Amino acid sequence: MEPRGNPKLLERFAVARLQYTVNELRTQVDHDRNLTPPVRKVFHCVADESVLTVKIAGFKTWVSEGFITLAVPFCTLDALDDTKKGTDSKNINSRETIRYLERCQVKPIRGAKVLSAGEMFVSWAECEQFRLPEILVPSPSPMMEADGSGSGLGTMLPPVWIQKILNSMLYKIHNSGERRSASGDGAEDPVILVTNYEELRNWAAVFGIQAVDLVTIERMIDAEGWDFQNRKQRYEALMSPVSPTRAGRGGRSGSFGRGGGRGGRRNSRTSEQPIDPEFSRGNHSAASYTLRGPPPGGVARGCGRLWEP
Repeated sequence: MEPRGNPKLLERFAVARLQYTVNELRTQVDHDRNLTPPVRKVFHCVADESVLTVKIAGFKTWVSEGFITLAVPFCTLDALDDTKKGTDSKNINSRETIRYLERCQVKPIRGAKVLSAGEMFVSWAECEQFRLPEILVPSPSPMMEADGSGSGLGTMLPPVWIQKILNSMLYKIHNSGERRSASGDGAEDPVILVTNYEELRNWAAVFGIQAVDLVTIERMIDAEGWDFQNRKQRYEALMSPVSPTRAGRGGRSGSFGRGGGRGGRRNSRTSEQPIDPEFSRGNHSAASYTLRGPPPGGVARGCGRLWEP
């Protein structure tokens, strides 16, 4: 056995005590986190015409329920205008999308907006600062010099129509100054590009933008709904625990509750007597009283009940 006051022994004791304190704090933090009311994750979506013309009704519902926020790039309005004529479902949805976005501009709708022409970087060269060098470009494209002149000897460029959408997207993420909602873990809810164009999704990855198609965003919203309900049920269970004492004894309604013991049987007999329907309807006249038992003349004075309602 090491002598008392041994420095190594004291050091081990101090480390053990510190580890115990850290574990206690972690347990308390986990407990407090579980007691925090759950917050549903909100998906901040930037959508183009490829998904709006397929499911504009779904996007409107998601916005009204608070599941997503919807932002539409200004350049998408031109694409919607090009497809609004006709009788196909795509044409019908284009017209409905245009009407919805017009209402957003006249009378703001919470959670939906059109990204104006001013909500973009002045030139594409400013967007190049967000390019991820380790990501390969998805397909052959025009080349751009370092100064953005596009002489064909520099970095590969996305097509112009993709540049416009990514420009709005990058500005919204990095330069808009918007404060996005935070989920339970404290991280800001993501900004997601929703498009059915595979080429656009591939180019978005080059600039670190999360991009999904319509089917994927539907699954993400559904999954978050289930997860939120589970977290909400756990929170409610923690906030409203069931007392085993009350559950076992059954409260005052059990066998030892009021109404038992002396006089309890008499009360139970009274409650079992049928009620005259005329009396229950408020007819308290003499005709509504029923004679129970033998007639009054055959009962001794002071014994039994003569008349009962």
